[in-house]
Formats: sequence, C-alpha cells, structure tokens
Amino acid sequence: MKTLLLEAKNICKSFHTKQVLNGIDFQVEEGEIHGLVGKNGAGKSTFVNIITGLISDYEGEVFFEGRNIDRESVLHRQKSGLFLVPQHSSIVTEFSVAENIFIGVWPKKKNGTVDRRKMESMAEEVLKVYGLRVSAQTKAGKLSLVEQRKLNIIRALFSEAKLIILDEPTTSLTKEERNNLFQFIEELSKKGVSFIFISHYLDEVLKICSNITVFKDGYAGSLRLKEERTELELSKMIVGESVDLFSRKKNVKPPQGPCTLECRDLQAECVDHVSMKMYPGKVVGFVGFPESGAREMLRVLGGLNRLASGKLMDGSGGEIRVRDTRSAIRQGIMYVPFDRHEEGLVQDMSILHNISICVMKDKLSTMGYIKNRLELKNTMQYYNRLEIKAQNAKEPTRTLSGGNQQKVVLAKALCTEPKLLLLDEPTIGIDIGSREEILSLVDELAGEGISIVYHTSDYSEMLRICDEICFFHEGRFVRQIVNENLTVEEITDIRDSLKGAETDEK
Repeated sequence: MKTLLLEAKNICKSFHTKQVLNGIDFQVEEGEIHGLVGKNGAGKSTFVNIITGLISDYEGEVFFEGRNIDRESVLHRQKSGLFLVPQHSSIVTEFSVAENIFIGVWPKKKNGTVDRRKMESMAEEVLKVYGLRVSAQTKAGKLSLVEQRKLNIIRALFSEAKLIILDEPTTSLTKEERNNLFQFIEELSKKGVSFIFISHYLDEVLKICSNITVFKDGYAGSLRLKEERTELELSKMIVGESVDLFSRKKNVKPPQGPCTLECRDLQAECVDHVSMKMYPGKVVGFVGFPESGAREMLRVLGGLNRLASGKLMDGSGGEIRVRDTRSAIRQGIMYVPFDRHEEGLVQDMSILHNISICVMKDKLSTMGYIKNRLELKNTMQYYNRLEIKAQNAKEPTRTLSGGNQQKVVLAKALCTEPKLLLLDEPTIGIDIGSREEILSLVDELAGEGISIVYHTSDYSEMLRICDEICFFHEGRFVRQIVNENLTVEEITDIRDSLKGAETDEK
C-alpha cells in the first residue's frame, strides 16, 4: 500500500458572500500523478493556493506526510517538499541553466563571490541524474519550451520536492514535446515523486493520470481510473452536459466573390516568398512547426512583425500598407495574440477600457472615462455579446478567469470591426466550456462574412472550425487542403512529412 502524502479535509473558502469551495476532500499518494480539472472559476486555483499556503484563511485541514500544515507559510511548505510550478514560467531567461537551478542558494567562495565552477559542476550532475541533455552554462532563454518546463521541475527536485503541482505544463508545446514531457514525469513518478497535474486538455489528463478530481461550482468529485474513461464522459462531468469534442466542420465553403486580402510574394522574418488569398466568411487554418512561418504570417499581417518586401492587396486590387498594429487595424486587420497576458491585456485596467483600447485613443477624457455615450454603448455591446462573467464591466481584468480574460481579448478585437481576424491559439489555457463558446463565436463571425485565419496546435479543434488547412515549412506556404474528411493523423502526417523531406534532402 502506498504512503499518503497530501490530504485535505473538508476545505471551505468564501470571498465576501460568494462560497468558492464547499467541503473539499482530496488525497495524493506517494508516486501518484493526480489530475485536477474543471471550468475556469470552478475553484481549482483557490484550492491550489490553499494547499501551497498562498491562502491561509480557510476552513478545514491540510496534512502533508501526516503533519498538519495549516499554519505553515509557503516557504515552510516548500522546505517540506510541496512545490508549485506555475503556468507562466518562473525561469530567469538571462541566467544560465546552472544559475536557475541554484537560484537563491548559489555556492560561494571564501571571499563571498559565487563559485561558478563548483555550481556548474554540481548542476551538470543534477542534469545528468534527471536526464536533461543541456549544458549547465547555456542561457535558459536558449532552451526549447519543453526543456524550460523540465528545468522548472528539476529546480523543484533539487530543492527536494516530494509533491509538484504542474499548472497547464503543456501549454504551447507540440505533440512530440508533450509526449517527451509526459515520459519525464512518468519516470519521476516511478521514483516516488508525486504530481498534481492541472490541465484543460482532457486527453492528456486521461493519458498520464491514475486518478482525477473534477471541480464544479466549488465541489469536487474523484475518479479512480481503474476502468477506461473517455473525454466525453469527463467533459460531461466538467460542463454538466455532453460536449461533442470530435464534431467535424459542416458545409465547407468554396471561395466566393472578391478576396478580403491578397498576399503577394511576402518576405519577413521566417516568412519566405508567401503568396495567398483570404476570402470573406472563410476560416483558414495555418499549420507548421515553430518558426515554420505559420505563426509568423499572422504577426506580419497583424503589423507586429515588419514586412521586408512584397505587397498586400485588397479585393479591388488596391495596395494595403501595414507598418504596425494601428495601421493594420485601420485597414480592417486585427491580430489576437496567443499570449493574452503579455500582449492581449492591460491587467490592471478595467474590462471596459481593455475592450475599447484599440479604437478609443482619442475618445477618453483626461481621467480615463469614455466621453461619447454612443461609444460606451458600442463597447458594452461586445461585453454582452461575449457573455463575459464579471461583477461589472469596470472590474479589473486581472480578477477574471482565463476563459473570461480571453473573451475580453476577443471583444477588443471585434470592437475594431475587422474584415480579417487573425486568431493565434485563441483557446489556449482555457476551460472546455469557454472553448466551446469561443468556437461557436468563430463560426458565427465567419457566417457574418469576416475572414478568419486560425492558428492552433490542437488539430482536432482545427478540423471543427476550418474550411481549409494551409501548411508552412521553413517560411514557405507549401500546401493547401480543403477540410473534407480530414483527420488529425493526416494533418500531423503531412506536417511531419515536410520536416522529413528536409532531412532527406540534407
């Protein structure tokens, strides 16, 4: 029988009059990988903040290795072996791998300076033990995403972590990188390290976890995965109704009328002589490995990456000049970034001002109030259309769940009344309920005649929403396929074959 490592008993928590957690019981055994799922706002984050010590005012009891830790600080809990690896990396990219592992406990010489030789030698041993094949001297910013995620985990292990909480650890990783990370986690689990695995990707949770706890409206129910479960069953527990995760795009639309935008021989960073057209009401998926040109094309069209040469033309043959994001917006082109925290939102600004920020630069008073009542009504229209869940529209955006923050980003985009909408991983890191709402919205917008470019690493999602799939490799647009009877495996095979062809040529 395995040793019980973490136990939470009858955890209750309320904020003001709102009850967030209602009598949560939760256990993690030694060497267990325990999944934590639920919609945004279901109580997961509050619960994690309680067991890690970030929230100290709660009802109930938390035990670690049989010891009550209710009165212990975050630091004391870490010293006991309880660590959180957050969704947004805490790696210091300008530091070396060794410096990141030893951060705060750097070995010193007698004169008080850092003993780099000793630190790097010890770091090499740590990396060897945990199978991360990188140099201790390498800058952390030079590592791949999956290597950075592993480094985060190794840093916790170096501090003698026994239970590591992973918050959305596979965000932005390719399928191969995800499998690589899973193998790493499973090997550590066999050595007795426990994990709480938080993810909105239900297939991942079912694949790697032995037990799952589902949070819904402040309550929690546990699943022991001795018998096979499906994503549909799990999604029903989370949302409360059946969600068709594997539906297919119906009525694929052929191009009609003049194009919204024509790209002629575009050249930019990671974009090499790309020519293509976007049509009204069509949703086109962009596929490719990192730096293949798929994401870079969205950023060029949206005015974030500078166009070196080539032309952008409208449907009547007139040239469109995009120098930056503001000029792109004036031309009816709006980019929705994949990193909503860094590029999509001003966290301390109100929901209302975030939505209006792209169109109301000259329509705010010196105090920051919207001058024109008509403009205020227009902004509220998008707030209501996207059904953003908040106490009111003046609430700071940072207080919202991930799904509602993404809705604010989309509302901001729609407020510009775009003709071409560039969506870069629009459902990344959000719960299944919000994901369904966003996919329905994309379908509605296409029905209204907006051209949409859709970039995502979730190919099952792409099959549900896209009319055509465009493949990119080494900056070039190499293939376009109509979404008729396509499968995820076919998309993956085509993408991989492009990389394979490159290897064969070399």
